[in-house]
Amino acid sequence: MFGQMPCSPVGQRSVAHLIDAQLGDASFLARLVQHGPTKSYLAEALKHLASQDADFARLVLAHAPSRAKPRAKTPPAPRKRRAPAKPTLAPRALLADFEDACPAPKAARVEADLAELPLASLSPQVASYLPLPAKLRLSNASRGSQRLMSLAGAWEPLVLDSNATRQLLTRLRQADPHGVLAPQHYPPPARPCWTELKDVTVELMEPDRLPREFSRASSMVSLVMDPIEELCRRLAAGCFAGARCLNISNIEVSRMDARFLELRLGAFKDFPRLILEQDGLDVSRYRLHACHRVHALPSKAEGEALAAQRFPRQQGMEYLLSPPEMVTESEALFLQEHRAMTKTGRSFRNPQHLWYVIPDQDVRQQYDVLRQKLATQASAALPS
Repeated sequence: MFGQMPCSPVGQRSVAHLIDAQLGDASFLARLVQHGPTKSYLAEALKHLASQDADFARLVLAHAPSRAKPRAKTPPAPRKRRAPAKPTLAPRALLADFEDACPAPKAARVEADLAELPLASLSPQVASYLPLPAKLRLSNASRGSQRLMSLAGAWEPLVLDSNATRQLLTRLRQADPHGVLAPQHYPPPARPCWTELKDVTVELMEPDRLPREFSRASSMVSLVMDPIEELCRRLAAGCFAGARCLNISNIEVSRMDARFLELRLGAFKDFPRLILEQDGLDVSRYRLHACHRVHALPSKAEGEALAAQRFPRQQGMEYLLSPPEMVTESEALFLQEHRAMTKTGRSFRNPQHLWYVIPDQDVRQQYDVLRQKLATQASAALPS
């Protein structure tokens, strides 16, 4: 955020050095916003971003409390001058260097509602710019920072890389191997406010492997042998229940194909739209995108076109596989969601992994229910 402001190169280097030097102290941000000039600078920075990005401006306005018209107050009686207050929580040398290195710039003209936003209402948005490890350190720094990090806005959007996912799933396996805890009681690094997050991105870890040497059963409980199954078990229990957009990457093809029908009507049953496709150039990995956006359901003709388009024809494979038979509307929805699958004869398979087959009867049995549910939601969303 600081790098986007029009500071001098020397000022930018100084600020970057100061911030990097203080990020080891998890309470740095919480203490920094106590300082008046720094608070003013952050407010100007937020207004500058809002003037450049309409979406960010709407985000700021959405999280700012409504301000009532100020009432006239009688001037207070003069008070006796007190002794100087205690030194500020942030180091004075640091604050002086911070002011000299990056003075508050002039923000561009924005809406009147952005003119005098209290920084206290924007603190979660400021914290949301921190990387996940810094957020975790900040949440354990002090009571004030704990209250700040208990707000969903401080974690929005939540991005878990493979290391963070390993830490989360391993800790959940240790504390709750049978999945009986409610998400509000999950141990750290999970937070109760994660159930309120709207945008969640998860990169799955690589699965744990069994150790070659003998290990006790108690030491193997924490092993995550199937990351997508473990994550979906937590999703079904209500973890990330408020997510409007969920992205999962690095999913093993064999494990996802074996359980896709079950998971679609289980952990992902509340998402009207879902797309499962190859993760980049790696044919052994999938990525999944699920969101709460109602969309038009595909027709039989569209399903037949998808099946014909994906039918494998390289290296004489069309002579080994039967051409697709009739495609129903429910099967068309399946092909629209699972973009790596095609229909051959009376079964579905991934052309890159032909050994795993899903009978079309199983697809129709599950997707008839799903299509009926989505059709009801689509009709309810239409304006009357």
